[in-house]
Amino acid sequence: PDGTYLLRLENLRVTGGSDLQLRLMSGARSLKLGVLKGASGNQNYLVEPSPVKPFTALEIHSGDGNAAAVARAVLAR
Repeated sequence: PDGTYLLRLENLRVTGGSDLQLRLMSGARSLKLGVLKGASGNQNYLVEPSPVKPFTALEIHSGDGNAAAVARAVLAR
């Protein structure tokens, strides 16, 4: 009822360090969602309602997110 979105990653399997970061992307705009919760399985992330609509992709970055994405997925509408 409060407009919060649920971003769900299913059957996730990644390799890499423990510092993988999730970001919602729209062109040059990004919103950091935080550290990836684990390297495999299903994961849920809550996203506040106001910034979600303009974002078109989810990226996983190593470290502080300044490096190129290690994974990218287009968001379904």
